Amino acid sequence: MDDVPADDSDTPAANDTDTSGSCTPRAPDRAVRLAVGSYYAVLADAESVLTWGGVEFQDTSFPPPPAEWPAVALPVRSVSADGGAQVCVVDADGALHCLRTGVGWTPSGVPQSGLRSVASFSGGACVLNDDGVHCVRSDPGEHAAVVELPGSWVELAVGPTSENLDHLFDPATCALDAGGHVGCAGPIGTDAIERIPCANELAMDENAVLCWTSGSGRIHCVLRHEDAVSPAERDRAAWIDTLPTTEGWHDLALARGYLCALDAEGSITCWGAAGPERPPSGPGFVALAGSEDATCAVRAGDAPICWWGPASITAIGDR
Repeated sequence: MDDVPADDSDTPAANDTDTSGSCTPRAPDRAVRLAVGSYYAVLADAESVLTWGGVEFQDTSFPPPPAEWPAVALPVRSVSADGGAQVCVVDADGALHCLRTGVGWTPSGVPQSGLRSVASFSGGACVLNDDGVHCVRSDPGEHAAVVELPGSWVELAVGPTSENLDHLFDPATCALDAGGHVGCAGPIGTDAIERIPCANELAMDENAVLCWTSGSGRIHCVLRHEDAVSPAERDRAAWIDTLPTTEGWHDLALARGYLCALDAEGSITCWGAAGPERPPSGPGFVALAGSEDATCAVRAGDAPICWWGPASITAIGDR
């Protein structure tokens, strides 16, 4: 299997760059922010921060999160959830707030204020401030690698690399600047990075896939470390070859063996045999996010809808 579609997916579409050759990304609407982890999820808008998970995520070993977050200045700037049991937000004042297995938690070793964005991962957290990206493991030890990515960035994507690389807790970290250009650090293949000429947003799963939307909203995905991808990971990413060449896509949600995205009308489409046979239908979804095990979507003012694999689609309470 090729790691990119057989067409010209490596080449930006005509409207991905302007006549001078500089990148002209189209920033997605972030009025509603959604992040989904394996056990918990977080949704934020101008008026509230909602967290759910534990039993609702089909795992009785994790307690439900508190109904209300501690004091958080609204609207939040960034939300994150991971394959472990932690969710984090950066509030309107740039302060970091995290919950871990349903209780408050503060990752040490990273800035706690003046932040633009946060991306937690199974072994720790990364934050973005004016100086760049700073990552640290939540449980320092043998694999206590800290990633630093200096520069002026506006978006952040993090995913641990696959276990066969022996770097499960060292985050593969990529960031996006205001011009749509990407920088990466940690265990990630340079061949994957070089294929991103212009991006609106980035998404990484916890196995081997890196996806982005181009300036026109076209979806691109690659195996992020081609030389060290296991046959099983390669098989799970076979859907990469089926991606459309159409434009206007946003809110990429990567899960185990599939990708979902929103089109210009806010309708959900998914690719990959492990994804839902019939995702929630109709236009009007304003946010979509995924993780290793779950994917959730929300329409403005409605309760989130989540699904696990091909058949399980569940409405999560009332907002």
